[in-house]
Amino acid sequence: MEVSVVNKKLAIFTDFNYNYNVITGGKMLVSVIRIGNSKGIRFPKVVLERLGIKDKVDMEVTDKGILLSPVAEIPRQGWAEAFCRMHESNEDILEDVSTDGEDFEWEW
Repeated sequence: MEVSVVNKKLAIFTDFNYNYNVITGGKMLVSVIRIGNSKGIRFPKVVLERLGIKDKVDMEVTDKGILLSPVAEIPRQGWAEAFCRMHESNEDILEDVSTDGEDFEWEW
């Protein structure tokens, strides 16, 4: 397994040349461990700090292996507050739409 750090992304590839140089982003062997009914791998603290990984990563499965990227921000973060502000300023109210059977075209 090859672990590479490229542009703050951690790439794990399935070849078997091992080199334990963690700090410079070289290759290293990691064990797959049991975590409850699942399995996982542990990353050294220095790798997590270097990549800015806190609680979550984005995972992409490619033809070459698994690509893990730090999550920059939480999806939909701040939406609840924005919806509250919209409601307070009555921006969340839809205009009446004709239901008399006539064709209706939305204006954008």
